Amino acid sequence: MNISKLKNLLSVKASSFDLIQKATLDPGHPAHFAVLSTLNQATPEARLVVLRRWEPEIPLMETHTDIRSSKWKELINNHLHSLHLWFPEEKIQMRLRCQSSLHTGDAFSSEIWEALTPSNKLNYLQEKQPGSPLAERKATRFSFEDLSKNEASAKKHFGVIRSKILEMDWLLLHPEGQLRGLFQFAGNEVKSQWLVP
Repeated sequence: MNISKLKNLLSVKASSFDLIQKATLDPGHPAHFAVLSTLNQATPEARLVVLRRWEPEIPLMETHTDIRSSKWKELINNHLHSLHLWFPEEKIQMRLRCQSSLHTGDAFSSEIWEALTPSNKLNYLQEKQPGSPLAERKATRFSFEDLSKNEASAKKHFGVIRSKILEMDWLLLHPEGQLRGLFQFAGNEVKSQWLVP
């Protein structure tokens, strides 16, 4: 990351949104997996999720999950959550405070489901909810034949999490000096402020 190109917060926002776009589109990108944090009552929970779609004009990120998972239940109880992204090559951290809208069994989630690859659909064939206890070690693996027999059942487990970004706390760790900025998004308004790193 060329620190001289980041002369103002507008350029920071633009470069950050470009980085998120690249991470979303490239499955091999280190930031393609983000950490999603929620609250389970008073206990913080964190797990990796795959970035599926980025809508910079809102700004909004989309991820998918099994609706029987704990994160789905936690987001039903509290739509506020955070996403954490780390870009190792640029040495940039983004902490995103978000509000979720959840979609399952509706026209929107059905359209997303139909666009999924068969390989992605296999993730939703599990009969038991994620995190259920097992009596012994058991690796889960499903075939495309399983999918053809049980796709309707798998689809019932599928959910879309749309994370509208309320704030982005941006941090650059650079040999020439650290930079940090805060961006707050409300409708079409963006407020930004340099912060002490």
